[in-house]
Parts: sequence; C-alpha cells; structure tokens
Amino acid sequence: MERKDNLSKDTKILTTMLTIGMIMIFLVLLAVHHVNAVITEPTPCTTTIAEYRQLEAIDLPTEPSRILVMEATAYCHGTVTATGTRPTVGRTVAADTRMLPYGTKLVIDGVPGYVVEDCGNYWSDERSHTGYYKHIRGNRIDLFVSDYETAIQFGRREVIVEIE
Repeated sequence: MERKDNLSKDTKILTTMLTIGMIMIFLVLLAVHHVNAVITEPTPCTTTIAEYRQLEAIDLPTEPSRILVMEATAYCHGTVTATGTRPTVGRTVAADTRMLPYGTKLVIDGVPGYVVEDCGNYWSDERSHTGYYKHIRGNRIDLFVSDYETAIQFGRREVIVEIE
C-alpha cells in the first residue's frame, strides 16, 4: 500500500512537469508565430526589393557633387610633395586621395588654380593603435602657404571647394 502512494506522488510530479513543459513549448510557439506574423504582415509602406532598387536609383546623383564644404588647414613645411613636385603657394593642396585624387583641379572659396599634389603627413599619436595616423582624411584639405605665421593666421576653417 505504501508503494502505491509513492508511485502516485511520482506520477503526479511527472504529470505536473510534463504539463508545465508543454505549456512552455506552446507559449514559445505562440510567440514565434506572432513575431513571424508581425514581420511578414504586409503594410501600406512595404515595397519589394525591385521597387526599392528603382527608388534608390532615382535618388542617386548621375555624377558626383562638384561642390563640397570642407575643413581646411594650412601648412608651410616641405620641399617635395607626394607627387614629386615642389609645393607652391596658391597651387599645392594636400587631400585624402580617396576623395580627391592627385591632379584634381580645385577652386577654393572662389579662387582657382589649386591642384591636389600632396596627401598630408603621418604624425605620431599615442591614442592611435598604430602609433601613427594620417591627419588629412575624409572631408579635409591642407593648403600650402609661404610661412609659419601665415599658416597660424589661416587656422582651421570651412571652405567651399569646387572640383573643376
């Protein structure tokens, strides 16, 4: 008789555990179904991939922008540029060659005659993981000027750059 009661307790525990497990599985399946229904449910704003690519193509410019607003600084040291020319005041510009390749002719703040001939210098920087970084990157240019005082007076400013 004692054995019958123990078996019955074990059976009750097992039945309770199985019931809880099945309820949990049901809740998970219900949640997954709900998420899939929300994701796949069409909305008025939903477009197909082909429609999206057509819209994307409409928004793309046919040619790169010819006018940029860039951050400019000035430099005065150096006897040879990265292209092998002598730096010249009113002509030599250092730029990120991924944006403005060597030889690109520029009009800066309405003044024509500038040419990308340099790419800037590598400077030591304890914060960078390599120990060096190139300070002319992205939307920056560096104009060659005659002396240190002119470079300091020029400072750091935004300029309008037109690509010729």
